[in-house]
Amino acid sequence: MKDGRAYKQYVVASAMASFRGQELEQRSHWRVALEFHMGRATYNRRDLNNMDKLIVDGIAEAMGVDDMYLQELVLRKLLVEAEDTGVLVTIWI
Repeated sequence: MKDGRAYKQYVVASAMASFRGQELEQRSHWRVALEFHMGRATYNRRDLNNMDKLIVDGIAEAMGVDDMYLQELVLRKLLVEAEDTGVLVTIWI
């Protein structure tokens, strides 16, 4: 649980840094695509359908909106050769 909270705080801080200096005209309806880049060690051990919640919650918190206004969620899981893995986040407002 403590790791989850720390991860969400990281997501919120990252999202806020991405939005810095930008005015969000419409905050009520938004869409997001999450592309998870994973190495062989974790690719087949992670369920795609439960990797999005903390990220979506963190983005919503950073934007100052309720995640119930999320209109579309696109999830992708890609196998990569590198051991450095990550998440590519694309947001449409």
